[in-house]
Amino acid sequence: MAVRRYTVSVTTVGPVHIGDGGMYGKRDYFINKDHIAVLDVRKFTAQLSPDQLGIYLDYLGDPNSGNLDEFLASHSDLHSIARSCTAYETELRLSKNKRGEWRYCDVRTFIKDVYGLPYVPGSSVKGALRTALLVCLVKSDSNRYRPLYIDGRPESRRSRWAGGAIERKAFRSGSSAGSYDDAVDDALKYLSVSDSAPLSLDDLAFVKKYDQFSKADNASHKRANPLFGGKTGRGNELNIYRECLKPGVTFTCDLTIDGRIDDALGLDAPLDGTALSQAIRQAYDLYAECFLKYFETEDAGSNGSAADGRCQYIIPSGPLAGMRCRNQAVDDTGYCRNHQDAADKASSSASTTLYLGGGVDFDSKTVVNALFDDPAERVEEISKTLYEQFPSRGEWRKFPELHRDIQDAGFSPKDGRFYGRKHKDDHRHWRDQEFGVSPHTLKMGILGGKNLPMGKCDIEIREQQ
Repeated sequence: MAVRRYTVSVTTVGPVHIGDGGMYGKRDYFINKDHIAVLDVRKFTAQLSPDQLGIYLDYLGDPNSGNLDEFLASHSDLHSIARSCTAYETELRLSKNKRGEWRYCDVRTFIKDVYGLPYVPGSSVKGALRTALLVCLVKSDSNRYRPLYIDGRPESRRSRWAGGAIERKAFRSGSSAGSYDDAVDDALKYLSVSDSAPLSLDDLAFVKKYDQFSKADNASHKRANPLFGGKTGRGNELNIYRECLKPGVTFTCDLTIDGRIDDALGLDAPLDGTALSQAIRQAYDLYAECFLKYFETEDAGSNGSAADGRCQYIIPSGPLAGMRCRNQAVDDTGYCRNHQDAADKASSSASTTLYLGGGVDFDSKTVVNALFDDPAERVEEISKTLYEQFPSRGEWRKFPELHRDIQDAGFSPKDGRFYGRKHKDDHRHWRDQEFGVSPHTLKMGILGGKNLPMGKCDIEIREQQ
């Protein structure tokens, strides 16, 4: 069978996090003027004298030692060396505690190669493509897949078992007796994606997690209790940080599709670059219809102008990278007069939107939207799935009204210590059906003072000559 070869070009629109399982702790970064600087430990230790190295190792070995800023402040000679030994710097500002002190949080690190440079694994891109294909397969014949979700094991039907059963049915011919982790007969073994080339450390930034509430959520739970806090009432700003690719970063991967995938998937037409791009576009349009439209966003779907009438052009680089043009769009082009060249490229381009990496929305990484045509049924199923994972717990004798509200919504409050001092400790999935969308928060990242969609990318698949 013929082998089809393509180049996949991906440009980040929002922050993209692909973790390596590591963390930057309070001893790994410090404040350098108005920036957060990540210490290059190898370079730093190479410039230390034996006595200085001993002092630094004693600091690292003391479990009660403070953050790196405090250590460097008390050792001015080491501070001057550290300023010249940074891996990179980011403009993100840390939060402050009630005493006005900087709050040093752990930062989930981005995957890097043996030389310490970030890159995007092909497995991450392939996983996103796999999800898009699965969404389209399920959507095209939802009656075939829905029983695997509805009639599965009652105690775990909304867990990995159900997802694995759907994947097996879609991708694995003749392997019904195999286990979920047995990929010998997986059709997508005929599709491979290479790792990207190494990127620059300057492409990275620290991004703070932000959960934006849906349009229907008036955040009354925040206003009713001063402890529930929040500056605007429109979302949760959480002290969770990720090392991410900035908006405007472009990388490429090689995509290889073995023609045998067509028979393995039972397709009537070849799965080529055009068909794969169409699958990505259909998956995104379903995501936009079932989820994104319930939030105040600047997304326009795969066609048409943004809802607010503004130009869709995203600044790709420089200090304003990731920000959107503030001019009004011309007619139905979706772009202002200054960016009509972008409109022409958009109309002729095969690019579409794909969500990549960690910290993105539940709806962009699952197929539940494709299983249910009825919006009410879809929201009910997703809310129950999420409530099983994140139930509301409390000492209900202290909160009888809340206990009653949860029960009236058809959910079972769980007994336990009450963690509701802050609004973000209760995911409130029992209210999703009331809001008309589940989950009722949109995953964003704070960068440069702006809330940006986590994981959002533009992807284009071009045939190699």
